[in-house]
Amino acid sequence: MRTGRIIAFVVGLTGAAATGTGAYALAGGAPCPPVCVAPGWLIGLGAPTAVVAGIVATSPIMLFTAFAAVGLGLVAAAVGNGHQSVQSYFPGGIFLLIGLGGNVVWFAVRNLDSTDGRAALFATGRPGLATLLSLTDTGGSVNDNPEVIMRVRIEPADGSPAFDSTRTLLVSRLAVPRPGQRLAVYYDPADPDRFVLVTEADTEAPDEARRLLERLRAESVRAAAPTVDPVERLGKLNALRLAGALTEEEFQRQKAKLDL
Repeated sequence: MRTGRIIAFVVGLTGAAATGTGAYALAGGAPCPPVCVAPGWLIGLGAPTAVVAGIVATSPIMLFTAFAAVGLGLVAAAVGNGHQSVQSYFPGGIFLLIGLGGNVVWFAVRNLDSTDGRAALFATGRPGLATLLSLTDTGGSVNDNPEVIMRVRIEPADGSPAFDSTRTLLVSRLAVPRPGQRLAVYYDPADPDRFVLVTEADTEAPDEARRLLERLRAESVRAAAPTVDPVERLGKLNALRLAGALTEEEFQRQKAKLDL
């Protein structure tokens, strides 16, 4: 994880804690620490700090954590004041539900984006070949697979004009693509910044995706094939002609194939 994101998360957690402490103080929690003399300031500074930290860290986790902290503060105040009625815990429970539920949904959406999201694009998206323009590590990872920001130029398979697209994706740590590399993709024509990479592991991918992968393999083979100097090749053909291994007709036919 990059230093900037680590700092953002630490600052965001601090803001969430301040927000929760302010909520505890406003609810009349006892005993209250010395900072509770200004609960309004704690909430007024803590909540925006958590939001800004979430923006910097490109994650809504800080915002949901601030909601959970407020809920925890309200519940703790009710417990500290010896409240017995369920109504006393209701506001805190709502904030806790929003905060904890929001984080659960966020992580679920991230997971769906790399699984069901692929299936949806394979069903409704369009295929294309992409050239990787740049790759930026976000510092995040899932199961040791890095989360990266990919900027690509997509050439639709249907011949539509190429376009640039940028998206944050997880890539295999064993096969991190390199700038300039050609990739098979499926993209959403309604949202060009929504695309997925097609790999050999995508057994559920449509036939068009398999053809894209075969095309890329053919390109790789051609790129790896050694180049032959046509002049050198012509000299060898002439030597074979002079040695009688090639007839004049065969020599002229092979010579016509050379890019001279």
